[in-house]
Amino acid sequence: MGDAQVINKYSKKGVFRRIETSIILIIVFTAIATAFTVFTVVNLQNNSKITHSLQSQSQIIARYVIRNIPNEVFGVLNEAADQDTVLFKEAQSVLNDARQIANLKYLYLIKQAKTGEYIYIVDGQDADTKDYCPTGMPVEEGLIEDVGQVLDGKVVFADKVRNTGYGAVYISYWPVFNETNSVIGAVGMEYDASNLNQLDRSSLLIGLSLCVLVVIVLSIVSISVFKSIFTPFYKKLTYLDVFTGFDNRTAFELEIKRLQLNAKSRTNVSIILLKLDKLKDVNDQFGHTRGDEHIRYAAAVINDCFSAYGKCYRISGEEFCVISLSSRQGDLQDLVNRALPAAIEAGVDNLHPAAKAHFSLACGTEHFDGVRHHSLRDVFDEADRSMNHGKKAFF
Repeated sequence: MGDAQVINKYSKKGVFRRIETSIILIIVFTAIATAFTVFTVVNLQNNSKITHSLQSQSQIIARYVIRNIPNEVFGVLNEAADQDTVLFKEAQSVLNDARQIANLKYLYLIKQAKTGEYIYIVDGQDADTKDYCPTGMPVEEGLIEDVGQVLDGKVVFADKVRNTGYGAVYISYWPVFNETNSVIGAVGMEYDASNLNQLDRSSLLIGLSLCVLVVIVLSIVSISVFKSIFTPFYKKLTYLDVFTGFDNRTAFELEIKRLQLNAKSRTNVSIILLKLDKLKDVNDQFGHTRGDEHIRYAAAVINDCFSAYGKCYRISGEEFCVISLSSRQGDLQDLVNRALPAAIEAGVDNLHPAAKAHFSLACGTEHFDGVRHHSLRDVFDEADRSMNHGKKAFF
């Protein structure tokens, strides 16, 4: 991988773009999860309300039917021939009126015959209706489980809309008791659920559309807020040495690579390395609190002396670096030889009395030379050797 590719992959923009993309994806996925969770909850609540409304209505209808139809119906009516009786016709009239008023698809009476099978005894529809169920007709196999429960004395509500051979229906059954509180039959009612299905599909489509819209809006707003508030902070934090306020080693390495690719800028580069070469002694003898004071004081001095001429970095625990593009080499050398020692001495008394004697800041400098240096790494190495071998230290 060439230097240009390295810069593209590891540049500040490249590194942060990957972080930013990851966070944006998290925001989008969170928005999607939130929107669909809300949609699911609302949809369940709406379905629950519809179901509760149907159950309440079916209870009113069942009470009306039980109150207006005599119990004799369940004992006398057993076969198709019984449909000619006055008792049947009166019961059918009550059911038909209630069915039309309540807008039911089907309303009927059922019981268990002496043979043990479940049969219809009165259908609330006219006899010439194509799906009319005559007296004595066995209950369809798909309804037997529910009918068995209601004839055991339980009120039965369908847990969902059922798609049958005669259409989509919502079913409920209510037991009918005699004077001794024994179950003698049941009232069955079926609501036409085709409209409910259509409404459910329409609600689902509208809900999903709203979810998509919410996801888009929420994502745009969240990403905008993130970019306007958090992006600058995280960009700075990624390359910041929080302790001193200088840029960190990562920022330093990226800047070196960037300058290395720019031949014009490279010719003006000067590197100044500075090191607290007695920091370990300070930490060992006086504790890390005093060592931290030395680091902060060194950073303040370096910033005062060099920030106008270049960028300051903290590249390790005790090492600092200044990259300068200034063409005024004499000014930089004057800073190193005169201004830096003077600045150190002016404020060193603010350090801990016992620890200040151990404050020592070694310094090495090097300017890019196209003959001696093949790269800025060579300049850095020369400055490092100058700092370590020359041991030009200030205090």
